[in-house]
Amino acid sequence: LLALSLVDRERLLGGNWKIKPTSGTMFRRAWFEIVEAFPAECKMIRAWDKAATEGGGDWTCGVKIGIWHGITYVIDLQRQQGSPLQNENLIKLTAELDGRNTKIFMEQEPGSAGVDVIDHYSREVLRGYTFKGHKSTGSKVDRANPFSAHVEAGNVKVVKGHWNKVFFDELERFPSDDPKAHDDIVDACSL
Repeated sequence: LLALSLVDRERLLGGNWKIKPTSGTMFRRAWFEIVEAFPAECKMIRAWDKAATEGGGDWTCGVKIGIWHGITYVIDLQRQQGSPLQNENLIKLTAELDGRNTKIFMEQEPGSAGVDVIDHYSREVLRGYTFKGHKSTGSKVDRANPFSAHVEAGNVKVVKGHWNKVFFDELERFPSDDPKAHDDIVDACSL
C-alpha cells in the first residue's frame, strides 16, 4: 500500500475513480506539520542527490532527517548549483557540521563512474563518517511513493527554517510535466 501513488490510493481506498493522474499529485503542503524543534534522541540521516551544473540546471541537494518513534523530522536542506569541486566542499562541510553521528547516503549513478564517485567520497571526502552509496532502481515517481504515503499519513514533520518554502514548492510540483522543473529535493527525500 505504501508503494501506491496518491492517485492509486484515492482510487482504491477512497473509491474516487474519477481522479486523474496529473503533475503535482504526490505531496500537499497541508500534510506536513511545521515544528519548532525535533527530539534530541532522533537517529540522524543526511541523503544527497548530486548534480554538477554550476549556475543553472539541477541542484545538489542534501536533506537531513531525524527519525524518532516512527515519525520523520525533516531538519535541514542544503542545496547549490555548483561545480563538482564546489559540491564536494559543500558535502564535506555539511558532514562536519552535522557530526559523525549522522549517517550519510548518496545516490550511486549507474556504471563504473558511479562506483568511482562513491569510492572517492568514501576514501577521501567523507573518510571517518558512516557513508554509503545507494543504487536507485525504478522511476523517480516509484521511488517517491513510499515517502509520499508516509507524508500523507501524517508521519513527517518539518522543522521551521529559511529553506521551507523551496522545499514545499518543489514537493507540491512533483511530478511535473515541465522538463525544466526540479525534482532534486524529492530525490534526496526518497533516498
